[in-house]
Amino acid sequence: MNVTEALKIIQPLSDGVNPFSGEQFPADSLYQKPEMIRALCFVVSFLEIGAKKIEKRSNLPKNAGKKWLDEESSLLEKEFDTGKSFKELAVMFERTEFGIESRLFKLGKIEQSKRLEDRLVQLEGYRGNRGNPEAARSN
Repeated sequence: MNVTEALKIIQPLSDGVNPFSGEQFPADSLYQKPEMIRALCFVVSFLEIGAKKIEKRSNLPKNAGKKWLDEESSLLEKEFDTGKSFKELAVMFERTEFGIESRLFKLGKIEQSKRLEDRLVQLEGYRGNRGNPEAARSN
């Protein structure tokens, strides 16, 4: 079962409806109790968030977010030195342009751009490194 299939079952339950027959549950049904409705609505909201994350991830390049191998980093440096753009490198390495820019910064090949700085600030908060810019760079 995937998230979409689970939502097709749980969403109607949270509305007090039998997901298989489409009939409203009786007033004395467990599915009509306020606590049950709140719990099911809570689960539905998490499943919807999960579905959005899954869809977003499926639109990313194959290697996005994966650890860089030493060989890849070396090849990235060489290809960057030939004058390839972030976009060309992103396609070549199957990563995001931000991933390419971030790795080149960590390798000392480029200066930190405003875009990269803004993204690192976002990641610091996300990773719990707020107030410690070096922590985001060491990841």
